[in-house]
Amino acid sequence: VEFLDEVDRYIKATHYISLIPRRLRDVFME
Repeated sequence: VEFLDEVDRYIKATHYISLIPRRLRDVFME
């Protein structure tokens, strides 16, 4: 269970970080 919690946190963290470049790209595209 602890291992799955760590994996879940890792997935959420990488997903959150991946959103940052997208938002920056959207800003520069407009």
